[in-house]
Amino acid sequence: PGFGLLSRSRPGTSLGVLARAVDRFVDHVSRGPVDVVGNSMGGAVSLLVAARSPSRVGRAVLVCPALPPPRRAPENPRFLALFLLAAAPFGHLLFRERARRTTPEALVAETLALCCVDPSRVPREVVAEQIALARTRPTRPWMDLAFSEAARSIAALLARPAAFYRTMDRITSPALVVHGARDRVVDVRAAEALRARCPHFDLRIMSDVGHVPQLEAPERFLDTVVPWLDGAGRNARITA
Repeated sequence: PGFGLLSRSRPGTSLGVLARAVDRFVDHVSRGPVDVVGNSMGGAVSLLVAARSPSRVGRAVLVCPALPPPRRAPENPRFLALFLLAAAPFGHLLFRERARRTTPEALVAETLALCCVDPSRVPREVVAEQIALARTRPTRPWMDLAFSEAARSIAALLARPAAFYRTMDRITSPALVVHGARDRVVDVRAAEALRARCPHFDLRIMSDVGHVPQLEAPERFLDTVVPWLDGAGRNARITA
């Protein structure tokens, strides 16, 4: 709720609200456990669903999930500025004005430049769909508020790493973490720290890609995820 074409829900757009929305969706479409896949904030939501509702989740694939930053890891100043702007009390108004002054093409190009090592690798049809979605932004006045609420929720979660990891300790489902070696949004060392804390998780580090490997290197991404879902390569750290 609040992202894509779906309007923001009344309770807001915190990670907890999003996790409950996934719970309701799973209950609606399936009588048994499902596999959940999430990228970035979606990875954090998937973690919460797996921790709170183990009967709903068979397996989880976490793609560059939002995680507590490792100690002494350098922050990306561009991403940090955008994140702090989004999390500010009136950040949604600033984002709305910024979007009003920027073309959809420029907004998409800026996002891909932050999230990819080489944005030209993203298929052209995917970029075109993102631009088409960005053009609908004026018809979705809830979007900027939802983004700011989510940013504040992520900041609150990641500011308490001990509580975050206690939540992770409750996950019993098999989980695969796929992370870009050159991710500038979530440092790859955060994924390695999660694997050390949760040894029953599997970790695949994809070389020369950033925060959205499913967009930047889709074939390699599928070659990494599908064999794991088929049951191959359990409990291993593999660089793809």
